[in-house]
Amino acid sequence: MLTFNRESIDTSPPSRRPLRTLKTSFAAKYGRTRENLTKRLKAYLKVSNPENVRSLRIAMRRTSLSIELLPKKIRKAKATRTFLSSLDEASKANARVRDLDIILSKISTYKPDQSMEERISGIKETRESQLQAARQQTTVLQKEHIPRIREQDLSVPKLQKRLNKTTNQLIAAINGRLPMVLEDSNNVRDLHLLRIDCRRLRYLTELFRSKKTAKLLSRLRSWQCQLGFIHDSDLTIDYLRNLGEAPEMQPILSDLVTQRMQSYEKFGSITKQIPLVSLLP
Repeated sequence: MLTFNRESIDTSPPSRRPLRTLKTSFAAKYGRTRENLTKRLKAYLKVSNPENVRSLRIAMRRTSLSIELLPKKIRKAKATRTFLSSLDEASKANARVRDLDIILSKISTYKPDQSMEERISGIKETRESQLQAARQQTTVLQKEHIPRIREQDLSVPKLQKRLNKTTNQLIAAINGRLPMVLEDSNNVRDLHLLRIDCRRLRYLTELFRSKKTAKLLSRLRSWQCQLGFIHDSDLTIDYLRNLGEAPEMQPILSDLVTQRMQSYEKFGSITKQIPLVSLLP
């Protein structure tokens, strides 16, 4: 006589199974996001090199975005708010270090002379100073409790609603900014905000990846490549211009401006409005 484990048989209607999969999938992916932040914190505090600074900031952003999708009871809990406050402080402190890493990376690709080496040495000293403050904030963050969730904590309708709301807000913000940045190549502020919104939408799309969102994900990654280059160039250009009329930096500045414009034109040639899309399975 054959016997069956009743718990192993999915008796729910086919239309409801993707929803259960959404709940299970998000709980598992949130858990991995949480574990990755813990791993990146440990690696950064062991060796605070540029790669570990960058990886930590990515893990911070992904964790913050994932927490936005958690149930209200967890999001509004005092422990969660304390964690997010500490995360924000550590992120800001490490952003200053990351900016200096970007500038160093950009100008170090050019043939150095004595004056440039002195500039680079000065940037490294500033980085070390900023890093000490950043490490202090990050140590505080490491001691905080990263919010946990269990699958049973999640409500599929509420998760759907929150995901759709966040997705629609990001798409609306992106589509609203596109005309502004395409009209003015020097609109640094909106280019930066567009980059942030595109990155957040890309993180969401990666979190809820499916065949129907493959084209959107590919587009966002392509945009991010150009927007990232533009941002890094703007950051370095602004730094060099603040040096005044330093003659040794003028050829570098001119070259960076040219490369930045080429990337901006490339971005303009591949962009178009993003249609509303549901990331739900």
